[in-house]
Amino acid sequence: MRGELGPTWVIGPWDEVTVEETGLSPLCPPVLVMSGTAGVLTIRPPGNRDSWPDRAKFLRQIRDCADELAALLDTRVANGACDDGSRAE
Repeated sequence: MRGELGPTWVIGPWDEVTVEETGLSPLCPPVLVMSGTAGVLTIRPPGNRDSWPDRAKFLRQIRDCADELAALLDTRVANGACDDGSRAE
């Protein structure tokens, strides 16, 4: 685990993740948008299309890590590891 993590987004019940088109031009690639009570975070590929395969790899890492986090949360809930009275979030 790294030291300081920087800004933290605490997931809220109304937060959502979408993929949005930004235009039909090759200069307007689709973007990943996370929005909710913490604000808006937009992840977009760089303008250099040659680097898109590497960026696609990064997005798959985000997907895989999100799946891993979801599985950890499910396991902790199933095992009662979250029974500390903090279910209010």
